[in-house]
Amino acid sequence: METEKIFGIIADVMHTEPGNILNQTRFTEDLGMDSLSMYEVMIRIEKEFDIEFDQDTSDRLETARDLVEAVGRLYDGSGKGGYRTRNE
Repeated sequence: METEKIFGIIADVMHTEPGNILNQTRFTEDLGMDSLSMYEVMIRIEKEFDIEFDQDTSDRLETARDLVEAVGRLYDGSGKGGYRTRNE
């Protein structure tokens, strides 16, 4: 899995070091991420992995682990849980 890439994108958007991002890192509480920053993270990840999140998915993401798992479901092409690939 591309956890390091995902953490790197989060860190870049939030102007911090990738080492500061852990699986349990909460976007709002720990990083102070607002909706615009989350949108930027989501767009960059969609482009990096050639995937697409639906609105329900992005609304459910609370931690870095949630995001890694969501990318994993999409990147694997399983399409489960409201996730879909860009080509669907």
